[in-house]
Amino acid sequence: MKILTCVWRKWSLASIICLLTIPVVSQVDYSQVPNPSNCYFFDNVMIHEAPGKTAYLGDLTIRNGLIEQISRNHKAPFDAIKVKADSMHMYAGFIDVLSHAGVKKVEKKESIKVKFPGMPPDEVAGITPYKLASDHYDGSSTGLEALRAAGFTTSQISMDNGMMPGKTAIINTSGNQNPLIADHLNLFSQFKGAGQYYPSTIIAVIAKWKDLYNQSKNQQSYAATYQKNANGMERPDPSKSMEALYDVVNKKSTVFFKANKKLNVYRAVELRNDLNLNMVLTSVPYVGDITDYLAKERVSIALNISTPDTSKVKVDSTRLAEDKEYAGMLKRQQTYLAAHQQNAADLEKANIKFAFSSADAELAKMQDHILSMIKHGLSPEAAHKALTTYPAEMLGVNQLVGTLEKGKLAQIVITDKAYFKEKAKIRMVFTGQELFEMAGETVKSKAATVDIAGTWSYSVDTPDGEQKGLFKIAETAKGSYTIVLVPDDSPEDPETINEVKPNGNKVDFSFVMSEEGFTVPIDVSTTFEEKSFSGSLQFGDFGSFPIKGSLLKKPE
Repeated sequence: MKILTCVWRKWSLASIICLLTIPVVSQVDYSQVPNPSNCYFFDNVMIHEAPGKTAYLGDLTIRNGLIEQISRNHKAPFDAIKVKADSMHMYAGFIDVLSHAGVKKVEKKESIKVKFPGMPPDEVAGITPYKLASDHYDGSSTGLEALRAAGFTTSQISMDNGMMPGKTAIINTSGNQNPLIADHLNLFSQFKGAGQYYPSTIIAVIAKWKDLYNQSKNQQSYAATYQKNANGMERPDPSKSMEALYDVVNKKSTVFFKANKKLNVYRAVELRNDLNLNMVLTSVPYVGDITDYLAKERVSIALNISTPDTSKVKVDSTRLAEDKEYAGMLKRQQTYLAAHQQNAADLEKANIKFAFSSADAELAKMQDHILSMIKHGLSPEAAHKALTTYPAEMLGVNQLVGTLEKGKLAQIVITDKAYFKEKAKIRMVFTGQELFEMAGETVKSKAATVDIAGTWSYSVDTPDGEQKGLFKIAETAKGSYTIVLVPDDSPEDPETINEVKPNGNKVDFSFVMSEEGFTVPIDVSTTFEEKSFSGSLQFGDFGSFPIKGSLLKKPE
């Protein structure tokens, strides 16, 4: 008994001394405290495991970012965070085939002196297949928040400069510092010339593509021969660009080629056939009248999400009865709009697999566009496939994402009612081991107000081609701006819009274009970042088209 008392007294004294040496903490920084568990439990939720499968009421457990258990009924683990999603609908997270969100803009270097414009260095020519999108990742980008708000939990991202910007990265859209699902598997390319240097035209881009491919193929063959027996052979010295194309030549890499015009669809398919490339076309617009061609060629497609906005179409019934020219114009317009809205349905009927690309698209209205496609003939099952299983196959990550299965990444979207029904809202997104809850009707933007004053380039993709020009923006009063729109094709006829007031980083303005007695209302809706902007331009009743631009210079 005395021994126990002695031990107790020694322990008590040691404890007191230890306690006295601990520094006093007056406040805990809870922003630095990690989640109490890495396990989440969703109870009594309608689970849509995969397109075409019947949904059922069940439970799902996530641990360490993976689906640990999925069934009609199982108990919550003792350490799980229980998520209230009773009777909501759960889907595999949507997959974006190509986006430029989350990628820092490549800073323009000082101009390089080029002795021969017909033979510029690869970087000047926009040929950088060795560059990695993952090296330019920006987790703070508001574009990632927009992707999550639309239900995209996985996205293939790439840079957007030049004909061959570089290798892509497949990421989760959490915005955290460890987003990679797969890196430099694929290559992004587009019909973008190098301005005053070669290749400057689309035809030159095609020729340069073939030249690079064949040189890479020959250099790889030469290097293999040299490795076997170098006697009498010069040491191979391939360029970085040629080496970066080895995986393309060996069919280990897929080329995701931007074809945002119908003519460019033909051009890209011909290039694919000539070089026997693995290729997926991205940002594809209306293709209804070439569906048979695409089916015959077995083309993989990522459609632009946007469809024409018919909400602003107004019919003057009095004029319709009296004006034959107006009636004819209205009929052509309605035919045009209907054909574009039936685009996805036509692809489904032709058994062409397609997914979606968010590049140059208006994400805020994505669900409206998909519901419009469904109203015009696309089946909900095909729409579901286009958002999940088909893009997973195209990206080569279907073993990781695309369906809700035990062992797969927990990339999940939860809606208050079935997603493919009117007025369904995304309530939660789980991606990258994080649960994001949506704030009511829309996601609250965290973007601070951007100073938009300066000179900006802009480009609008239309059925008639790319329209370019300048926005000259000046702050006339605190928080109020004047925008002078200067088109490249008619700089002598600028348009001035006064009293434009940004809402955070959202900038919307309208004006009326008048030409030879013909007037069309123009509504522009954009999101500005520090050095770039993107959004949509509503051209009267003729449809909505993507618009984007970049900062050229700030005010003196």
